[in-house]
Amino acid sequence: MTSLDKAGMPTRYNNTREAIDYAIEHSKTMAEFKYALSQMGYSYNLSTSRKYWTVIPKGYNKSIRLKTLGDNYTNARIEERIRANRDRWLEIKPFTRQDIKPRQYRLQTREHKIKKIGGLYGLYLHYCYMLGYLPKYKKQNTARLHYLLRDDLIKLDRITDEVRLLGRHQIDNAQQLFSYKNSVEEEIKNLTLDRTHLRKKIRTKLSESELSETKAKISEITEKLRTLRKEVNLCDGITERSKVITAKLDVIRTDNEKIKRKEQRENE
Repeated sequence: MTSLDKAGMPTRYNNTREAIDYAIEHSKTMAEFKYALSQMGYSYNLSTSRKYWTVIPKGYNKSIRLKTLGDNYTNARIEERIRANRDRWLEIKPFTRQDIKPRQYRLQTREHKIKKIGGLYGLYLHYCYMLGYLPKYKKQNTARLHYLLRDDLIKLDRITDEVRLLGRHQIDNAQQLFSYKNSVEEEIKNLTLDRTHLRKKIRTKLSESELSETKAKISEITEKLRTLRKEVNLCDGITERSKVITAKLDVIRTDNEKIKRKEQRENE
């Protein structure tokens, strides 16, 4: 495992570990455990004849030996945890049905408010909501995330920077993004010329105070150029990522509709 895995950052191994924990928590038998894994997009080989059980996260080709996730994920330990979980379920007292009809309220959720925001900014906000980044106080269970979303948890800092740029400059569409990028590139061009002029000035005879002031201005311009170049990179990232996000959300929407139809057929 990498240093990111050891630090608990979202990685393929840490996401898989959370998925296994979630599947065990919601299973009383091995059959339920396998079903929970399949619902989260994992294929698996949990044969009793295998020395080491393996799983493959959806979207990957390479399998993961569960024992590499830690002592709590060996074949024997997983079976033991499922048995313990089943015993806890058996200790729960039967539910006593009450003939009380609860009132139902349709409150507008954070997701509904986000969906009302259109354009690129709204797209990014909705995607951050799907990732569990919005609202900030919401702790996301990565094991329940669609497999297309899990990898982007690792890129969350970059996505956050991009969505902040869109919100800060009120950019709603590709044309506005293109226009903003052009304005930044023009500013970079002008500042670069100013810095070149100041660097030439340093080579002339200047007093100590003038030299110090000129160097300070060069440092200030250099820092501003670094920030502006980052903005240009973010604009390029938004152009590419917005297409990927749209495609991912279409797939996720289709998959969720399939699951919903399947559940409806099972309940009929």
